[in-house]
Amino acid sequence: MKKAFEKYARAIQSDSNRVFVRRVMWSDMEERVRALFKKIENSPQADWYGGIRVHGGLHPDAKEIYTNYRLNQLQITCMTKLLGLSSIEDYEEIREIDGIEKKVKRVKRKNHVENGAVMWFSQSPSGGVTVFMSPCKSDLVSMNEKEIILGMYKDPSSLSDKKIIGLSVKFFRYASISSALHNQTTLDYFWRLGLLYLDVRSRKVWKTFIAINVLIIFGGAFFTILGYFLKP
Repeated sequence: MKKAFEKYARAIQSDSNRVFVRRVMWSDMEERVRALFKKIENSPQADWYGGIRVHGGLHPDAKEIYTNYRLNQLQITCMTKLLGLSSIEDYEEIREIDGIEKKVKRVKRKNHVENGAVMWFSQSPSGGVTVFMSPCKSDLVSMNEKEIILGMYKDPSSLSDKKIIGLSVKFFRYASISSALHNQTTLDYFWRLGLLYLDVRSRKVWKTFIAINVLIIFGGAFFTILGYFLKP
């Protein structure tokens, strides 16, 4: 028992030392992400996304906590944009009539807007980094998925500039095709489906689904062949 106790105590100590280093690595990764997006966030094309903002996803007061003592997060947000569509909707307001408060029906014009897509880098307690993205959202159109995991990395240094660019390319495409202004195609649907399949949280579900379908197909084929040879 004592040997196991000491063995895993050393393992805990080793993990603690590695976590400290991984958390310190965050600052370098964040600087590289900000530098890559600085080249495009103020470009005229960014306006078509509603504007692009790179910002921390934590409470403002969290800045007072040292990087290696907090769960770090960095967000790339496509801001709100007008969809160029309006509608008329009913609403109620409280008005005082003859000294009595009454609900009065009114109508107003509503300009429809869209909240842009978001990609964010989130650090886990172990120092690893998970990259997520979520689709555009509006009161007119929304995707089935709330978010997709693009990748999981053991530490911030695993995210090279090349990998960050590759993730960003996927994000820009996702921001485009998840917009209410985009005319969805079959190719878009299967591309999104591929991303959902690669999401580590859904792999078990997909594997189960595929396994069941394979069993049904091959089971049906087996009994068809068996019935052929057992015919009287």
